[in-house]
Amino acid sequence: MYTEFFALAEIPFRITADPRFLWYSPQHREVKAKILHHIQTRKGPIYLFADVGTGKTSIAKRVHDELAEDKSKQVVFAYAPNLKTSNAFLRFIMDEFAVKTSRNYGASLKSFEEFLLDQYRSDVSPVLLVDEAQNMTGDMLTLIHHLFNFSINTEFLIQVALFGQNELHAKVSRNTSLRSRMVPARLEPLDHQGVQQMIEFRWHVAGGAQLPYDENAVSEIYRLTGGNPRDICKLCDAALLRAFADRRPLTNRTCPAFPPPTASGDNDLMPGDSDDDEFAQRSGDNDDDDLMPGDNDDNDLKSGDNSTNQNDCGVLARQKVTPPRTGEGPGVRAASVYSFRK
Repeated sequence: MYTEFFALAEIPFRITADPRFLWYSPQHREVKAKILHHIQTRKGPIYLFADVGTGKTSIAKRVHDELAEDKSKQVVFAYAPNLKTSNAFLRFIMDEFAVKTSRNYGASLKSFEEFLLDQYRSDVSPVLLVDEAQNMTGDMLTLIHHLFNFSINTEFLIQVALFGQNELHAKVSRNTSLRSRMVPARLEPLDHQGVQQMIEFRWHVAGGAQLPYDENAVSEIYRLTGGNPRDICKLCDAALLRAFADRRPLTNRTCPAFPPPTASGDNDLMPGDSDDDEFAQRSGDNDDDDLMPGDNDDNDLKSGDNSTNQNDCGVLARQKVTPPRTGEGPGVRAASVYSFRK
């Protein structure tokens, strides 16, 4: 691969989970601190929502890892299961906490409440973390709301944090009772400075020295990705791979432009890439997760006008761009960025 070509110890822009490459922007640190505060002080339920690829799952996993080290916490981390009834979801939760269930829904609720009371007397706080919570049904959210009734004085007997896409916020907002009891937290895409810092962090963790992208190249990356961490990783990786395939370093001003269009009029980002693989307008159907690496989603490609752009600083990009949706960066069919340092 291109690691030896660029004198790297490892690939810097994977989208799979690796805590060594986990970079926190100020808003990520703030959101994580807010969630931990609510859980540790038993202040009540909280939910985090954001666009696909902004780092929700990475934060959820980090919250889990930190809480798991606390012996006074019993933490369950679960992806929203594909269950249709509140009874099935309750049985799922009780199984995760190793509580015996009953066939009768009311009896199961009573058993779970007794378990929570026993944990409270033992100074143990059960914590339920649910990722991909936008997939929860109305009945499942109703059960979550019912769990909030298990409390003593001002303290909740179980702490709940939900993590999901923007649809989660819409579902919670439509439920007046649930909305009044849950505290929202939100992640936004990175700003220009955040994009620069994230790229630098990952490059240096991978053993890189001088960053191959200059300020104008970073601006182009920010423009093309809209500040979405996962798309940033995919674009940076593709640019490095293209330079490696051409055997031209990013610092070479003679780096070739993109290959001519094929007979169909489409250009591939990389040799062997299909038209439907990279840098799409995010569909929002699936999440996951990572600035944070570790999230999984399918990004559908949207095609538009094909253009080639080269600015005075040597930033080259070939792209097919569609107008951005509200709250999203531009949709990019295929793009690559070359930066030439003078």
